Amino acid sequence: MGHFIAAGTAVVFGVLLLFGFRFDAEGPFMFNVVGAASGAVLASTVSIQVLGFYGMWRNYGSLAAAAAFAFGLIASSLFAFASLLAPLAVSQRCDWGWCFTVIESWG
Repeated sequence: MGHFIAAGTAVVFGVLLLFGFRFDAEGPFMFNVVGAASGAVLASTVSIQVLGFYGMWRNYGSLAAAAAFAFGLIASSLFAFASLLAPLAVSQRCDWGWCFTVIESWG
């Protein structure tokens, strides 16, 4: 069940990014809010998917499910952290007539 929910929200997240709901320093504030909220929803649905792997590990003793649970827990928490902090970390720089949206931590 969690796989279908995660796949559905991944499609919605991709469509939102395709239509401009991404993190932009000079763009509308609502785009940043929608981008962060959809990233948080995607992270929560992936966490539900990870709980399914936890159940497989506990019920059947599957080592592959244990590895998927550990990796999924780390990946979903890092994705949630990054998608919620991304609107605060972008800025726009203009050099030689070109303007770019950059992430501040990358320089």
